[in-house]
Amino acid sequence: MFDNGRYLYVISSQLFVCILISFFVGRCAFGIDADMQNDTDNIYLKKASDTFAIDVDKLFIVKLTNLLPLFIKPFRYAFLGQVAIRRCLIRLFPVLKNYIEETPGSWLTNRVKEVVQLRMKSVQDSEDKRMDLLQLMIDASTTESINVKKNFRF
Repeated sequence: MFDNGRYLYVISSQLFVCILISFFVGRCAFGIDADMQNDTDNIYLKKASDTFAIDVDKLFIVKLTNLLPLFIKPFRYAFLGQVAIRRCLIRLFPVLKNYIEETPGSWLTNRVKEVVQLRMKSVQDSEDKRMDLLQLMIDASTTESINVKKNFRF
């Protein structure tokens, strides 16, 4: 596109989101090879878009808890309880998986847990390591107890 003899680069917001999620979240953070720029039907892209598409400030429950903060805890527990009930029902009755859909945020969280478990297992099995944020956190993690001294100063 030209504007007075200069080039104007126009990037659609959808393409920008694809690049952002593919590079930063997929490649840098978790080492997931996903070509979201060319595959706009990628499930990770759809779930991430669905997660962030909701304007939380416009939800009635959020407006109510802003008005009456004492309802924050009960509503939070009700939401988390609903998610837990969904998981339990799907685990007990796998047939319900076709009828009960996970929330996009829960779906992404579960996929991240699977990636972490897979990477923790593969670190022990092979010498080939990816260099990304997840690998750095796995390398820095420990299963031993950590003693924290009170009154510690730098």
